[in-house]
Amino acid sequence: MRDAVGFDRRALMAAEILRMQDAGILSEGESFELTEGAIVPMQPVTRVHELIESALIIGVARALLDNLWLGVETTIHLSAFDFMEPDFVVCPRGHDFEAVKGADIPLTIEVAPTSLDDVHRLEASRCANSFYSPR
Repeated sequence: MRDAVGFDRRALMAAEILRMQDAGILSEGESFELTEGAIVPMQPVTRVHELIESALIIGVARALLDNLWLGVETTIHLSAFDFMEPDFVVCPRGHDFEAVKGADIPLTIEVAPTSLDDVHRLEASRCANSFYSPR
C-alpha cells in the first residue's frame, strides 16, 4: 500500500490495534475506526446526533422480532484490516458480540445528522461489501 505522497505504508491489523489498546498505546476511549489498515479518527458526537440516536433506539427496539438483537455502538470486524463501530447493528439473538462480523448483520444504521459525507459513503460501501447471509 502507498500513502498520500506515494511512500510505502504498512497496514495495521485489528489484532494489532487490540494489542496497542491492551498495552496502553491507544486509549479505549479514543474514537476511531480501522479502514484498510489505517486508523481513521471519528468526529465527536453532537447533541442532534444523540437525539436522533435515542429516537431510533426506541423505534428499532419496538420493531425487532424476537429472534433479533439490537447492538448500540458495537464494534464489527469486516476483515483483518477493517473494523467499524456503527451506531446500531441488528443481528441474530444469542450472537457473540465479541465475534460479530459484517456477514452476521442484516441491518446496520449510522446516524449522519448533517450530511452524507465521504466518510459515511465509505462506511456504507464497506458494510455493503460484507454481505449478510442468513443461516
